[in-house]
Amino acid sequence: IQRGGASGVAALCYNLAMTALPKDKMTSRAFLDWASSQPSGRFELVDGDVVAMAPERVRHVIVKGNVFSALRQAVGDAGLPCMVFTDGASVVINEWTTYEPDATVQSGVTVDLESMVAEKPMIVVEVTSPSSEVRDHSSKLADYFTLPSIAHVLIVDPIKKLVIQHSRSNGSDLLTRILRDGEIALDPPGITIQVASFFAGL
Repeated sequence: IQRGGASGVAALCYNLAMTALPKDKMTSRAFLDWASSQPSGRFELVDGDVVAMAPERVRHVIVKGNVFSALRQAVGDAGLPCMVFTDGASVVINEWTTYEPDATVQSGVTVDLESMVAEKPMIVVEVTSPSSEVRDHSSKLADYFTLPSIAHVLIVDPIKKLVIQHSRSNGSDLLTRILRDGEIALDPPGITIQVASFFAGL
């Protein structure tokens, strides 16, 4: 461990978490109960299987913090009755799948301070990493839009410094924009955010 330094410790902790994962399929309800009892680590449930989320690089942590701050500032400036969550608030897709976005905006429901779930997410944000990029752009994206409350999914690439915005258009159609600068318009709920704000400090 000494030779590996901090990265060796992180890898060891990650491997220990992996060995402790339940082997049996779980429902979302059972998963949330199990996750609440874990001393550390972040997990998601995908088709009944518990998946440990990989340790984060500093770049990812910076961008994730920027995203939360920018969303919270925009909601506050607009005076909207929305709640902004950083990671930790889960989004339940169905009985067998539960995700933990890097940021979530919820509107229209009273917040249960004891809950682990964003009950009515309107905006979800995923900051990509090498281990999550493919799933963020494919199955996860499709799953998020099965929830009627979700109006926007933002996929933020911290290396290329771009944002891919997927928004509901008419009916079941999606409008996709690739943004490297300028503003991200999110209506509903009626806020705008500068793309550059997500990448401050990089």
